[in-house]
Amino acid sequence: MKYILLTLLFFTGILSAKAQGILSGKVTDESSGSALTGVTMRIPGTETGTQTDANGNFVLQVQNNNPVKLECSFIGYKTKVVTATPGKPVNIELSLAVNSLKEVVAIGYGTTTKGALTAAVSTVSAHDLKDIPINSAAEALAGRLAGVQVTGSEGMPGAEVNIRVRGGISITQDNSPLYVVDGMIEDDPLSTMDVQNIASITVLKDASATAIYGARGANGVIIITTKSGHRGKTTVTYNGFFGFQKVEKTLPVLNPYQYVLYQYESSRGNTTKEQQFASQFGTFQDIGLYKEAPFVNWQDQAFGRNAFMETHNVAVSGGDSKTQFNLSLTDNESQAVMVGSGLNRKLVNFRISHKAGNKFKMGLNLRFDNQSISGQGTSNPGSSGLNFLRQVVK
Repeated sequence: MKYILLTLLFFTGILSAKAQGILSGKVTDESSGSALTGVTMRIPGTETGTQTDANGNFVLQVQNNNPVKLECSFIGYKTKVVTATPGKPVNIELSLAVNSLKEVVAIGYGTTTKGALTAAVSTVSAHDLKDIPINSAAEALAGRLAGVQVTGSEGMPGAEVNIRVRGGISITQDNSPLYVVDGMIEDDPLSTMDVQNIASITVLKDASATAIYGARGANGVIIITTKSGHRGKTTVTYNGFFGFQKVEKTLPVLNPYQYVLYQYESSRGNTTKEQQFASQFGTFQDIGLYKEAPFVNWQDQAFGRNAFMETHNVAVSGGDSKTQFNLSLTDNESQAVMVGSGLNRKLVNFRISHKAGNKFKMGLNLRFDNQSISGQGTSNPGSSGLNFLRQVVK
């Protein structure tokens, strides 16, 4: 009797294991073959869904092993419905949407489509930013938005980045644009945001687009939308990169003998300079001694290292039909080519929204930034004695 009971339990376990199936596969771009991250995969008519990871792969659990319809949707691509069978990985290729005039664009007073848009607006999406090996969200915009100038004050990590929309309009006043993050006005938010957490950036340029903000939008408006949660299974994604920075070209410098010889020649004909040369370097017969002096290239000593940089981002996203959440953790470590300079930044972004009824929706956005910058930079506005770069070149 015990053997019969154990046998029944064994077959019951097999039947329950076979009752559920696993859908898996990969989503790529039809033209380039590159993996697509963040593609929404769901079964029509149900709340079962997920998103592709950083490599374009997805895994979805279903109730049985029967073939099902699987809907694939992604911003800028045509929605595609395929038939997938649990246990058999499927490769899906998405094609770009030909009619981009229906793309939704965020403006000051809501959203609209490109076809109905008459104002001067430029937009960059998360798909355009995800593969940029830069820790600064402001620097990631350089060259990607028409009419927007992005210039850094210097090459030091964490240095101030100036953004101008269609140039400056004032000589004496601030020409910085107005920043709006998820509907809230903030001061220079790009310095405390990670690129991986940005869903889209829209720049409003002309008077008709910025009219809702009044005089504050005179220098242009930059609307930033961060990533939010999604309906379906909770997903965990990782995005990271590392690399090196190095000065590509340095200035040619004189060795000790060449420098002393140059000082000797430049001092001829001036009694005061001749006396200064003699007191500092000796007579003409002493110049040959400087051929044996050790040569130190201070450019290599101060700016010659391979500066290591790395970024790690982990994001957790999910939710159901009423509540969606997104949590993003980012660690930025960046050395500068100048010895003694670097950046260490920890970022936490949390966004949750809840639909309490047909007419009521509430949400919470939290952003934490812990940033440490070492080094004094190379563009000190003071005298040459306080400017590190000038001292090195001297």
